[in-house]
Amino acid sequence: MKKIIIICVFFSFCGISGYARQHEFSVHGAGGSGGLNYDLSEISLVGSQRGGFGSNFGASYRYFFHPKLGFVTGMELALYRAKSEMNETFSHSYVAFDGDSDFDFHTSLSDYEERQRVTMLQIPLMLQFQTGIDADARRFYAAAGTKIGIPLKARYDNEATLVNSGYYAYEDYLYTTDRFRGFGTFTGEKDEGALDFKTAVFASVELGVKWKLNGCMSLYTGAYLDYGLNNIIKSGNNAARRHIVEYNAADPTNFTINSIVNSKYSLPAAGNERYDIHQPFTDRMVPTTVGVMVRLAFGKR
Repeated sequence: MKKIIIICVFFSFCGISGYARQHEFSVHGAGGSGGLNYDLSEISLVGSQRGGFGSNFGASYRYFFHPKLGFVTGMELALYRAKSEMNETFSHSYVAFDGDSDFDFHTSLSDYEERQRVTMLQIPLMLQFQTGIDADARRFYAAAGTKIGIPLKARYDNEATLVNSGYYAYEDYLYTTDRFRGFGTFTGEKDEGALDFKTAVFASVELGVKWKLNGCMSLYTGAYLDYGLNNIIKSGNNAARRHIVEYNAADPTNFTINSIVNSKYSLPAAGNERYDIHQPFTDRMVPTTVGVMVRLAFGKR
């Protein structure tokens, strides 16, 4: 009985597709290198940044206003990943408050690693060109246009070893071993949190082969590129950025290690040893992905 129902639904769908001659509906899955590209070269450290595996799943609709030319839209979920590392010890200093007085908080990070993950809802707006005629078992196709990427979820997690100290000017003394005050060596400190990004705009290209399976089904196999055109880091005053490691006066041994995406590092000011000048680790991030895609399409033209 179940087989009969499935067969009836299948041929009913083919009949509907035959009635809507210019329409094609499809579902797809894709995977490849889906990175968040940003530059760390401005900071004085030996570090690296690289993308990770990205995936893309969704559904699309094609309206063919010509046997070889059609409009493409739909919705898809895309995952972007990136990882950054600091291969040498990195030092940062700023004026902090311990609940009673100000002091110079010095921290050195080593074995630092951070991972970022962003999930976007993407809406393609593209044109597709295909060769041949409907009767052909194999047709080549190319699609190009733009995609709008709306961030749904963005997270980071990091890990580092911290060596902290505190200099109190009124005492002219540097505390280095008072762990209850947050000073000393803290190994394997971890943190995680949310990131806030702007809507992304992509230039998108897809190339491949369209295989005719039967009268109402086709299989697309191809490669795609989604190249980000804009910076997704929200612009703002550098003063609003957080320090890479934040001193917690209420709980000095519980550190907040912020993402390099939204934090800053210190530079020594001329004649001022308290490191009051700060620069962002990075002020530009662009998502880009390249990979292979498989699409199952339903329709009859």
